Amino acid sequence: MSRLLALLLGRAFLEPVAAHEIPHAHLDVPCGTVASQVIQDPHITFAHGGNADFRGRNGQLYNFFSAPGLSVNVKTEDARFLLNGDQLTVEGSFITEAHLMARVGSRKTVKFAKASVWASQLNEDNWGWEVVNGSCGVVDDHDRGRAFKFGARGSKRCGPLHQAPALSGRPRPSLETPPRRHARRCYELSMEMDVMASARFSAGNWTITVRGNHVYGWLSGPRHRLDVSFSAKGDGAARSVPHGIVGQSFSSLAPRYGRTDQYPERGVFRTSAMAEVCRHAPGSAQARAAC
Repeated sequence: MSRLLALLLGRAFLEPVAAHEIPHAHLDVPCGTVASQVIQDPHITFAHGGNADFRGRNGQLYNFFSAPGLSVNVKTEDARFLLNGDQLTVEGSFITEAHLMARVGSRKTVKFAKASVWASQLNEDNWGWEVVNGSCGVVDDHDRGRAFKFGARGSKRCGPLHQAPALSGRPRPSLETPPRRHARRCYELSMEMDVMASARFSAGNWTITVRGNHVYGWLSGPRHRLDVSFSAKGDGAARSVPHGIVGQSFSSLAPRYGRTDQYPERGVFRTSAMAEVCRHAPGSAQARAAC
């Protein structure tokens, strides 16, 4: 529990495309928003430019994002699939689980919300009724809070009930319209899922979107994958100074480059890049050799 609290309260913890033609997509985000995304098998586009590939180890969890009061871990699983018109067999991996923890409640209490997204809960049409589950108001291992689960068109909100003493002739403020005076003193996590397989989690100035998709050209391993994106609005990134494999790219304006896999046109290829630091200029001979 002490390790969990250290992670969530801000200490450093860790340093829908079927084809492979666009491994690092351009991010189109609203003005005033900084974003990063992890797609496909998995390819990372960092917040202020740069990219990397990340295979991960089969069945292992990795901290992708850690900021005060918010943390996101993902699980990777090995898979075999076809690319380039079935000419290339790739022995790679995909993200299949995303686990989020956020602080909720007032500043005077330390409680958390946990939410998990499971690719295994998606059906052949790429949706499900129990894709997201978790609990609100977690205190410790003995007080696990209130459990929930939802899927297509579902939603949940974890946070304090903003209620003031009832006044004559006036209704109590509802959860959906909290009094303005409480806005700076409470932490909340809101969650919603669209009709298909896209779940959005909002906490403060941060939004994490987890999108389910098929593993196209599947040969073995998981049938579905998760793509994950992170975005910060306003001064969220500057105030939080996040950590984690993806989160660290929000902490400075400099682009970050990590090792990437060079896929051949045909044959059998096994991915191996783990987003190792690339200190050479992208595109240079040194970078191609080292990264």
